[in-house]
Amino acid sequence: MFTPPGAREVRGDLRVPPLHHRTAIVLVHGGGGFRGDRGEEHAWQDVYAKAGYVTLSADYLIFDDNTPAPVYPQPESDVKAAVQYLRRHAGELGIDADGIVVHGFSAGARLGAQLLVGPDDPALAGPTRWPTPTDRIAGLIGFYGYYSGFQFQPAQYYGGRANSSDPEVQARWKAADSNARAASATGPVLLFHGTIDPMPATQSTQFADALRAAGDDVDVAIIQGANHGFDIENGKLTPEGLVSSRRVLNWLERHFPDRPS
Repeated sequence: MFTPPGAREVRGDLRVPPLHHRTAIVLVHGGGGFRGDRGEEHAWQDVYAKAGYVTLSADYLIFDDNTPAPVYPQPESDVKAAVQYLRRHAGELGIDADGIVVHGFSAGARLGAQLLVGPDDPALAGPTRWPTPTDRIAGLIGFYGYYSGFQFQPAQYYGGRANSSDPEVQARWKAADSNARAASATGPVLLFHGTIDPMPATQSTQFADALRAAGDDVDVAIIQGANHGFDIENGKLTPEGLVSSRRVLNWLERHFPDRPS
């Protein structure tokens, strides 16, 4: 459990290789917000462990029809708590508290983008966030994410639709648009998206454009013929996933250089 005492319990799987980099990775699964769990990213934990990276694969609030609206910002707060957990334990884990990168998939990439553009933002601080330390992250790796505030069940997630006249609903929609908040990004970004993904690749390219316009460091990999979830099948990385993993590790080495120790 990585959330504060008395708060809703949220769990994660922590892996600490004997020899590891000081950069650490928070893995955030996908599932649209209404399914999925931390176990889906164990194949990526294997990749990172072999390369010498500490990882925390994090759960977050999964909602259903019975979950009271608004859901926002409870999942965002949960992922912030995961980052804060690593920061709080950085000394004993042998990692850099300022070197935590979020690697998110689909809905998890959306959540990671919220952390990237909303460090210590009260609008994203649900009851599972720790009072301290900062939840600022050092960078983002996003696989087939969506960054515009899009939700499959927007009225439930935000407490109302985008055209609501309720100012609190409007504030949630505004806070959830990572494209519009790109100027607040706290680190470099690497994005992946497939050309036949039903979640259009423009979700990634438009986020990249917004980041570049704000002067941020961003790389985008558009994978020809790749669908949503192209990187994992039956719990293992696909050939496309393995190629992408090498690009991820090269990006990390370039932006966060240190040797395992």
